[in-house]
Amino acid sequence: MPTCGKAYNTSLNSCKTVGFLAKSSKNSISNLKDRSTVIFDTIVINTGSGYDASTGQFVAPYEGLYYFTWTIITYNSKYFPTHLLHNDNIIAGNYPDGRGLSSLNHVSATQSVLLHLAAKDKIHLITNTGIAKWAHMYGGIWSTFSGFKI
Repeated sequence: MPTCGKAYNTSLNSCKTVGFLAKSSKNSISNLKDRSTVIFDTIVINTGSGYDASTGQFVAPYEGLYYFTWTIITYNSKYFPTHLLHNDNIIAGNYPDGRGLSSLNHVSATQSVLLHLAAKDKIHLITNTGIAKWAHMYGGIWSTFSGFKI
């Protein structure tokens, strides 16, 4: 495995740089069915081309240690719980819950995970909403999904 950095005069390409940041083009997302993939369809950066904005899925282009984080914002009387899945296995959850807040208030939740992935392992977020009519996520710049290879 190559050592990265200027001290060893190695290019970034040999270090297999991978990273993405995605957000939603929609101002809000609501009423998704339980266990639906949450699709962040606007790519800000996608070095290594691991994230697919049409499916909401990240596929590891290389084996290695990866860090993922996602932030979801919702508002009073709504909630939007999500799970991060690694090859369809739940790894972590995120639960912004605005029920009980006074009007015009918002709440966000952020979760992060560190995982060792094999090449072609898959990562995506799904809803865990139960009663979908109360589920709501603000999109645009407010809710994001990102990850990178360490």
